[in-house]
Amino acid sequence: MLGKLWSFEDKHKGETCYIFGDGPSIRYFDYSNFTDHIGICCGNQIFHKDFSQLNVKYYSNMEPYQFYPNWMILSKRLGYLKDNVLIANEFRKIFKDRNDLEFFISLSNLFAIRAPNITFAHKTIVQWSKKFDKFIKLGVNPFGGSFTTTLSLAMLMGFKRVYLIGFDAFTIQVSPYRWYEKTFPGIDLAVPDPLIKHDYLELYKEEMEILNISPFGTMCNLKDENYVDYTGEALAYKENFEIINPTRIDLITKRYPSA
Repeated sequence: MLGKLWSFEDKHKGETCYIFGDGPSIRYFDYSNFTDHIGICCGNQIFHKDFSQLNVKYYSNMEPYQFYPNWMILSKRLGYLKDNVLIANEFRKIFKDRNDLEFFISLSNLFAIRAPNITFAHKTIVQWSKKFDKFIKLGVNPFGGSFTTTLSLAMLMGFKRVYLIGFDAFTIQVSPYRWYEKTFPGIDLAVPDPLIKHDYLELYKEEMEILNISPFGTMCNLKDENYVDYTGEALAYKENFEIINPTRIDLITKRYPSA
């Protein structure tokens, strides 16, 4: 069971992929421009109304203990998970309905959920591998969050070129906002935030070319691919209610009061 993660090693050797995050820059982009390569998604991307346009094969949901029932969440430290029960239950349905997607979830959920299209991921599964040896030695958890998990999956699968879309807090502007939230002041299109070097990205760059698709540039140690130049289209801002899947709007607004 735990070895299933390794069944994906080099499955897409030499190929190109898109990786989608939940950053608010998503509001400026047209998903029809990102259908020519395999997609890896995370967070709440599946609730985007144009999700079905993408060629998504893999989906990451790495929240620890995400799928434990409330009565099993005894630690006060994990109390916040009780607020996520609506989203967790929706994902349970999605796991059953979307056999075309492979879902990667935290190993901490091992005793809470199982499905043929679920693969458990955790640093302990890869700690003895040559592919992740440098990460472990430098204290970098390759499955410690959505950003590193999706990059680690792309590296494990052998992708040689990766386009990042919507990982704003890491690559564009430090922001607490998500694409599905109503309260959003907008991105300052004049200039990205001051440069921040994420040292761990250099480890990934040894294996893959990583480009960040953004409205104006990148604030970190990644190559930038300007959206307008890449797609040949102008930026077109949309409000959250215009891009949330209509069948999931009630779910989003119940879970996120700011939506």
